[in-house]
Amino acid sequence: MSDAGDFDLEQFKITYFEECVELLADAETRLNNVQQSIGNVDVEDLHAIFRAVHSVKGGGGAFNFTQLVNFAHIYETLLDLMREGHVAVTDEVVSLMLSATDVLNNLVNAAREGHDLPEEAWADIAVELEALSGVTPSEDGDDEDHGGDDEPEGDDGAESGLKQFEVLLKPDVHLLQYANEPLLLIRELSSLGELETEIDLSKLPTLDKLKPDEIYLSWRFVLTTEKGEADIREVFEFVEDDCEITVTLLKADDVEQEISDAPVSDEASDESVAQAPAAVPDKPAGVPEKAKPAQAPATAAAAAPAGGAATASAKISSIRVDLERVDRLVNMVGELVITQAMLHQQSADLPAEFSQIMARGFEDLGMHTRELQESVMAIRMQPVKSVFARMPRLVREVSTKLGKKVDLVTSGENTEVDKTVIELLADPLTHMIRNSLDHGIETPSERAQTDKPERAKIHLSAEHRSGRILIDVADDGRGINRDRVYAKAVENGVIQADTNLTPEQIDELIFMPGFSTAEAVTDLSGRGVGMDVVRRNVTNLGGRISVTSQPGQGSRFTMSLPLTLAVLDGMITAVGTEKFVIPLTSIVESIRPTRDSLKHLSTGAQVVSVRGDYIPIVHLHRVFGLKTDITDPCKGLVVLVEVEGGQHVGIMVDELLGQQQVVIKSLETNYDPVAGVSAATILGNGRVALILDLDGLYSMGTEARNLPPLELEDASVMTTEQV
Repeated sequence: MSDAGDFDLEQFKITYFEECVELLADAETRLNNVQQSIGNVDVEDLHAIFRAVHSVKGGGGAFNFTQLVNFAHIYETLLDLMREGHVAVTDEVVSLMLSATDVLNNLVNAAREGHDLPEEAWADIAVELEALSGVTPSEDGDDEDHGGDDEPEGDDGAESGLKQFEVLLKPDVHLLQYANEPLLLIRELSSLGELETEIDLSKLPTLDKLKPDEIYLSWRFVLTTEKGEADIREVFEFVEDDCEITVTLLKADDVEQEISDAPVSDEASDESVAQAPAAVPDKPAGVPEKAKPAQAPATAAAAAPAGGAATASAKISSIRVDLERVDRLVNMVGELVITQAMLHQQSADLPAEFSQIMARGFEDLGMHTRELQESVMAIRMQPVKSVFARMPRLVREVSTKLGKKVDLVTSGENTEVDKTVIELLADPLTHMIRNSLDHGIETPSERAQTDKPERAKIHLSAEHRSGRILIDVADDGRGINRDRVYAKAVENGVIQADTNLTPEQIDELIFMPGFSTAEAVTDLSGRGVGMDVVRRNVTNLGGRISVTSQPGQGSRFTMSLPLTLAVLDGMITAVGTEKFVIPLTSIVESIRPTRDSLKHLSTGAQVVSVRGDYIPIVHLHRVFGLKTDITDPCKGLVVLVEVEGGQHVGIMVDELLGQQQVVIKSLETNYDPVAGVSAATILGNGRVALILDLDGLYSMGTEARNLPPLELEDASVMTTEQV
C-alpha cells in the first residue's frame, strides 16, 4: 500500500514540475508584455504573474520544498503590492522581476533534482525584492486585512480582531485530475487560525460501488482568525473552478449553534451567494474573473451547483498525456501506414475482377489512414510561441549591453510544428538573433548618420508554406559588409585571393566553420562559433537556412524546417537494384540531359547546363559503389535538388518509381553515421530504402563544390564522350 502511495506522490510531483514550467514560461511572457507597456500596464498581466508564482509556491509547500517556498513568498509579496498599486512598475522593477523569475526557475529545477541551491544563488535577489517591497512577509500578510488594526488597545485587544467564518467545501471530481489534494487545502486553511472541521460522509457508497477517481466527501469548517474573507478565498484561488466553495462571516453569538445544528448543505445559501462578490475588496472590478476566461460567473456557479459542475466538466478541453505514449501511438500509426502500402502493392497481383474491388477498398483505407496519421501527428504539434517568447528578453539584455536600441516585432507565434522541432529550435534562433544584434544593428549614433530611426527593428516571423515551416529573422541594420567578409575569408584561407564570387556566394561564407568578422573577442562574438552552428543545427533538423542582404538596409535569415521528423513525402528512385528516397520538398525538377548540355572538368567532376547555370552531378552508383547498367546521365535521369545555401545539385538515378509518403526510421541506434544517408524507411514491398542526405551528398562532391562560379570555357575542358 505504501508503494502505491509513493507512486502517487511521485506522479503528483511530476505533474507539479510540468505545471511549473508552463506557469513560469507564461509569467515571463507576461513580464515581456509589462516591459513593453510601462506607463500603461495591463493589470491582468500582473495578476497572471502573481497567480503563477503563487501556484508554484503552493505546490512547493505541499512537497516541503522550503527554499523554493520561501523565495516564492518574498517574490509574490512584491507582486501583490504591485497589483494593488503600492509599487510602481519601472524598467528597473521589471528587470528585477525577470531575475527573480530566473531564480524561481532554478529553484524549481533544483527541487526536481532533489537538492537545494547554494544561498548565494538566490539570496541577493531576495534581499532586493524585500527592499523594494519595503515590508517583511509577515507585515505584508496582515496588510490585506485592515479590520484588526483599527481596534482600540486594551485587555481584549487580541480578541477584538478575531472573526469566525463558516467555510463549505465540496470538491469536484476534476480536483484530483489536476493533482490537487483536499488535505493540502485544509492544511493551508488551518494556518490562518483555529480551525474546527466537520466531514460529510453521507454520499460515501459501499465498498463494492466505490470508484477511486470519484470524490464523495465534503467539508464544513469554522475558522476563527484575524484574517479577512479575502485571505480565506485566496487559499482556494486556484481550485475554485473545481470546487463549490462558500465563505460566510458568522456572528459570535451563533457560532456554537451553527456548529451543532447546521447540516452540510449541498447547495450554497442565497445569503452566501449575495456575499460572494464582496469577498475580494480593494481590487479592480472584474480583474479576478478576467484571469480565467473559461470561468463562469461566480454568482451563477454558486446559485446552481449542479449546473456549475456541468460547466466545469464542459471546460475540460485538454488532458495531460505522457509523451512516451504519444510517441508509441505515432510509431504504431507509422507501422499501419507501411502495412497499408504493402497490402496495396500486393493487391496489384490479384486477378482483375478482385483487383478492382480491392482498389476501391484500399483507396478508402488509404484516405482514412492518412487522416488518422495527420490527427496523431497533430497531437505532437505545438505553437512556436514557446520559443518566440524567450526572444524579447534576449533582445533587451543584449541590446542594452551593446548600447543599442532595438524593438523585436513578432508574428506567426501560433504557427504549429512538431514538439521535437520546437525543442531543437531555440539554439539556432538564439544565435540568429544575437548575430543580428551584434553585427547587423547599428548604434543610435550610427543610425542617425544614415537618417534611420534611433530604434532599430528585428522582425521574427513564422509561417507554414508547402508542408514546411519558414522562420524569418530580418533586421533593418547595416546589412552584410561583403568586402569585409571576403577579406576575412581570404585571410582565413577559405578562398583564394583571386576567387571570383557573386554577392550571394560571399554572403554564404558567414556559415563557414570558425568564421567571424568581429575585431575583438567578447562574451557576444569573435570566437568563431555562431552561424556555422546554426546551419549545422538546422541541417540536423532536416532543414535549410539561407540569407539575403542589402547593404545599408538590413539582412534576412530564413530557416525552412519540416513540420515533423516522423514522416516524409519523398520520391522513390532506383539505382541498379537499390531504392533511394529523395525528400520531395527539395526537388526542383528532373531532366534527361542532352549530350551538348553535359560538360566535364579537369578535376573529373561532371556538370550539366540548365538554362545557363552549370550544376554539379552526383552519381549515386559511384558514391555507394553500386552495380548498374546505366552510368550515362543521358540514358538515366538527373534529379535537380536544392541544398544548403540555395545551391542546386543533380542526383543521377536510373529511374523514378513514384511519389510516396514514408515513415522515417533512424539508423543511429544500430549503425554509425553513413555519409550521404540521413535515415531509412520500409517500402510497400517490405524492402528497406535509404533516405538521402542531400546536403551530405553535396559536401561529398568537394571538387565541384569548392570551384569558383563555372564559366562556359571552364566547363569545356573535357568532352562529353568521356562519360
